[in-house]
Amino acid sequence: MKTRKKTAGRKKHILLVILVLLLLISGFLATLKIKNVTYEGNVRLSDEELTKNIFGDSFQLNPLVFFVKSMFEEKVQIPFVEDYDIEMESLTSVKITVYEKSIVGYISYMSTYMYFDKDGIVVENSSLEYDDIPEITGVQFDNIILYEKIPVDNESIFDLILNITQLVDKYDIAVKKINISKDMEVTLYIGSFKVALGSGGSYGEKIAALSDILPKMEDIPGQLDMREYDAGGSYVFKKE
Repeated sequence: MKTRKKTAGRKKHILLVILVLLLLISGFLATLKIKNVTYEGNVRLSDEELTKNIFGDSFQLNPLVFFVKSMFEEKVQIPFVEDYDIEMESLTSVKITVYEKSIVGYISYMSTYMYFDKDGIVVENSSLEYDDIPEITGVQFDNIILYEKIPVDNESIFDLILNITQLVDKYDIAVKKINISKDMEVTLYIGSFKVALGSGGSYGEKIAALSDILPKMEDIPGQLDMREYDAGGSYVFKKE
């Protein structure tokens, strides 16, 4: 009889100890906060903007809450972000790898900026204008719908835009605006002057030469005419 009482007493004691330990562990975990968040891959959005979008209020900075939400809830939609991966490096440290949407340019439409990819699909609209994304003008269309392709008569215009934007990126030329005329002639707007490239397949040579010319030029309003530019290096600059 005494043995049974002792056994029951031990069980109660063990259960009490386990309960106390669980309460202590729960209390400890409840007070934990994610203190270090590192981001990789983000260019257009700052770390602060990403933290605000992903974590929300300060309660979500608790690692347990954040882990459960990241496992069972859908990822939040973040402007200009295609996807992101979360890695818990420790209870107080998180690493987030960001995959931004591929954007080649934007079109001003109804007081907003419509950003589109290489295929002409509008992937984002925003009131914010980014310096590293050129404005595209001269494109003729009836309307623009988010997540749909810009309706144009000649879809080769998107291949042309991609080609030009890749070339100016390659030579690190800060182009603010690219105009494509009805005849597919290209004009770049750089600083206070513009560069007429014309049409045809020699854009690579022209933009390579432009990268050599720009450091020698002053930021004077006018037009650099490279429509007839050839390997001889002839070009004309007219002041406005």
